Amino acid sequence: MKNICLRAGLPASLVLVLLAASSTSAQTAADVQTGLSLASQVAPMAGLRTADSLVSAAAAAAAVDQRRPANPQPGGPMAVVPVRNAFVVAPEVRFGKVNHRSATFAGATAGVLMDNRLFLGAGGYWLANNSRDFEMGYVGAVAGWYLKGEGPIDLSLSGLVGGGWSTMTWAGGPVPLGMNPRFHQSYPQPGDSILRAWYVGNDFFIAEPAANICISISRSVWFNAGVSYRFISGADGLDDEMRGVTGGVAVTFGRR
Repeated sequence: MKNICLRAGLPASLVLVLLAASSTSAQTAADVQTGLSLASQVAPMAGLRTADSLVSAAAAAAAVDQRRPANPQPGGPMAVVPVRNAFVVAPEVRFGKVNHRSATFAGATAGVLMDNRLFLGAGGYWLANNSRDFEMGYVGAVAGWYLKGEGPIDLSLSGLVGGGWSTMTWAGGPVPLGMNPRFHQSYPQPGDSILRAWYVGNDFFIAEPAANICISISRSVWFNAGVSYRFISGADGLDDEMRGVTGGVAVTFGRR
């Protein structure tokens, strides 16, 4: 009887074990299916968020590129330096020879000095030791250039272009054709001869380049020393007598 029961219980146990195993397998398959379903639903959403993030990052980078200047200046902000102009005047004395006689000229130049370099103005000079038979003067436009424009010592190059007038002596004979005799004076000579000296006046064209060394005394006062040469044309027969080298000294007043 015991053996019959054991034989009958064994198949029943096997049936119960198989039923439990099949139930566990079914539950596992259901769980796996549920996991796959959730993964399939979550994956598109995750991919969508990833794409949206990439699009947002690209848009932000484009906005930064638009705000950034195309060609940034490596030297920093641009500085504007104003150009200063100053009015200057320079009284001057020059020494030389005119018509084979010692001549002292007194005169001055005045104008605007731009950025301590370019000078534009006018000037005039007259014979300081003039007499009835020895007169000369000229005026003209003056342009100059300072090589350095700063420092205690500078070098300037300038030029005057203009016109003038003169009264000079022509002695020993008739006045040449083209001269303008103003008056004459007779001088008794030994042997009862008479020498007539004619005083002739002429208008002429003049060009006078000059070079000067400039030494700073203060911010507003400069001492100048230099040389110039008078080119004369149109004075008829006295062109050569009126040309020549002069040396001069001047004092320039004006804040540089």
